[in-house]
Amino acid sequence: MDQTKNKRLSNNYEKYYPNKELKFLRINFCFLFIFICSFGFNIKGQAEYKLIVFEGSDWCSNCQRLEKNILMDNIFLEQLEKLSIQIEKIDFPQRKKLPVETKNYNNMIAEKYNFDGTFPTIIISRTDALIFQKIIYSNQSVEELMSEIKSKSANLK
Repeated sequence: MDQTKNKRLSNNYEKYYPNKELKFLRINFCFLFIFICSFGFNIKGQAEYKLIVFEGSDWCSNCQRLEKNILMDNIFLEQLEKLSIQIEKIDFPQRKKLPVETKNYNNMIAEKYNFDGTFPTIIISRTDALIFQKIIYSNQSVEELMSEIKSKSANLK
């Protein structure tokens, strides 16, 4: 029975792929196309960079100052948008309970970016590769922090 099944599969294979070299070329072309599409193009509207903010929202006074003075500032947000930078906040609260999935995700991101537990820590990263720079917030103004973000993002190119 196995031989007839194998023969039937073999006949179907030869029916759809009469020329083995063409099959090889088709498969290679498909892999090449997928590879180029996934790495070669920046989808319109997709941010080029990501600003990852590690914070302790309910206990860290510097994190709360960063949120109030920088991250909620409209000028800061507009400048990030112009530079194609999106913000992602990774929160490690002490009093607020997070869902298990969120905790796991936050721990995974912390490990991925070698987060050392200093709050707040800001990471500027490319969205298409694991290339990043660390920025330490020390009560800078919007202009000073934006200048540092521009400088660090230029180093990522």
